[in-house]
Amino acid sequence: MENKNKDQTPGQFNVNNSINNYGTNHGTMGHSVTTNSPKSSADGSVTQNVETAVWKGSVVKLVGEGRTEEALAEILKTRPPEDIRNQAVLLAGRFSQLKIERIAGILEKETELKELSSVREGILLLISRC
Repeated sequence: MENKNKDQTPGQFNVNNSINNYGTNHGTMGHSVTTNSPKSSADGSVTQNVETAVWKGSVVKLVGEGRTEEALAEILKTRPPEDIRNQAVLLAGRFSQLKIERIAGILEKETELKELSSVREGILLLISRC
């Protein structure tokens, strides 16, 4: 049920989900929700903010699942600024070296876990700056 209000701005609407078994509801009651639609600017910043939030969420999920290589690829896929891209490439290089040393058997388990944790932390720090 949409309730038109003089104080509303364009793109804003109220929803009232109240149930009244004793007659008609007049005015707003509990369980009301007011929603504002995002204002989009001429440069499309709202769309860009949503896209940024989506890929950042995807990267965080991949890191949490232990899919570090895919998380780094996701960052690079977004065509970030050069400084962010360079840091992502450096993290990818560290991760690649870690894999090579693990396969060669020249890496102690404790060192491997510390380095892997460091790379993952670097990824999360990197995307927090974007």
